Amino acid sequence: MKRVALYYPWIYVCGGAERVVLEIVRRSGHHYSVFTNRIDYEQTYPEFRAVRNLIVLDRVPLERSFGRVLRAAATIARQKLDLSEFDALLVASEGLGDFITFRNRARPILCF
Repeated sequence: MKRVALYYPWIYVCGGAERVVLEIVRRSGHHYSVFTNRIDYEQTYPEFRAVRNLIVLDRVPLERSFGRVLRAAATIARQKLDLSEFDALLVASEGLGDFITFRNRARPILCF
């Protein structure tokens, strides 16, 4: 079994990406740690409460004004994850999440 770091910037709604993250963690035979910058347990799928290795990083804004998006992008891009215990980094993103790869190249990365 591989140890995989899975990154998704914000988990705050009951959407498709959030469901995909849950299904990957639940159905895969690998060990996952989920990294995120924002989680709202009240608004997203209740199953996230059962995710054992969920790590919340520096908070990013959800507002979509130019300044807020720029701030979120900068926060994500400057983050350095400790990937020493992982075999790979899996990035779920439809936009800014890919910026996590700028400072985290120590392991193979797959963005989807």
